[in-house]
Amino acid sequence: MIDWLSLLIVAVVSVGVTALFALLLSTAIRLLSVARAADDSRAAMPATVGAWVLLGLIGVMLLIGLYLIIPQFH
Repeated sequence: MIDWLSLLIVAVVSVGVTALFALLLSTAIRLLSVARAADDSRAAMPATVGAWVLLGLIGVMLLIGLYLIIPQFH
């Protein structure tokens, strides 16, 4: 028997996390391109730091996903 509510929860969470991943990645890429286009390296520093923070969050998301997928970690 299929538990439809659980299936719905998994589907919603999957779509939500995928959207969050895409948002973080696109924002990080945009910040890095802004940093490269800046003439002053002092002005580019906040964009660069922000981009690397977002990329770090993506890395954490990937590690959590691996933790949830691999049963030996539980």
